[in-house]
Amino acid sequence: MVASARDLARLYAATVGPVDGVRLLDTESSAALARTRSIGLDEVLGEPSHFGSGVQRPTARLPLLGPASYGHDGHAGSLALADPRFSVGMAFTTNVSPPVGGASAAALTLIAAAGHCLNASGGNYQEKMGRF
Repeated sequence: MVASARDLARLYAATVGPVDGVRLLDTESSAALARTRSIGLDEVLGEPSHFGSGVQRPTARLPLLGPASYGHDGHAGSLALADPRFSVGMAFTTNVSPPVGGASAAALTLIAAAGHCLNASGGNYQEKMGRF
C-alpha cells in the first residue's frame, strides 16, 4: 500500500471514532481487531511480536501509545496507529529508508511525544487544543 501519513492517520482514527462523520468500526469491532491473535518470537526479526487481526500490538520495541493501541510499522521506518482511549489516529511516513526494518527512531520519538501530550491532557486534547 502507498499512502500519505495524513491518509493513514485518518484511516486509523476512523477505526476508533468518527472522522468527518464517518466511523469505520464500532467499539466492539475495534476491540476485536486489536484482540491478541498471536504473540511470540518473530522468526524473521528475531524479536518478540504481538498481533491482533492484521495489526501490531504494543511491544518493548514498538510501544505505540500504550496497551490499548494498535497499528503497524512499515517500509522506510513508517508507522500508523490508533488508540481508542484517546480516539486518535496518527501516522509517520518518510521517503528515507533507514538501514533497519520496522519503525524508525523518528517515528518512535514522535509516538513518545504524542503519548506524553495525550496523557498530560488527560485524554481531553480535543477540548484543550482543538482538532489536529
